[in-house]
Amino acid sequence: MPPCQMCGCCCRTFSVFASRQDAAREPRIAVEAIALEPWLQTEERAYRLFPLPFHEGCAFLDPTNRCGIHPTRPGVCRKFEPGCPQCAEARAAHGLPPIAESRSAPKPIRDSQDAWQIADDGATSEGAGR
Repeated sequence: MPPCQMCGCCCRTFSVFASRQDAAREPRIAVEAIALEPWLQTEERAYRLFPLPFHEGCAFLDPTNRCGIHPTRPGVCRKFEPGCPQCAEARAAHGLPPIAESRSAPKPIRDSQDAWQIADDGATSEGAGR
């Protein structure tokens, strides 16, 4: 699976729903989202995060395309895989090409430990035992 490019297209294209369990894990969901009518709720869909009136993306997508609740994001977001057909569809809807599968594609740097790992990986020449 290619690394996420953090373009935010998936969060601005598809409907985003959250379950009651998601809202229990992240209480802001119940505040920011629209609760579905009881007869529309399912085990996986109790709240709608996108589309919402006056929002161009998920209620938790910030202006830099970062998820404001990433550690506690809904299950549907956890299951979404970068580079999948739906990812390509979302990127195309926003004028971006699909994410290319590449073994040499750099992974996003998330913290200083990742930065050191990338530096270590880059210092090792191809065919030197890795």
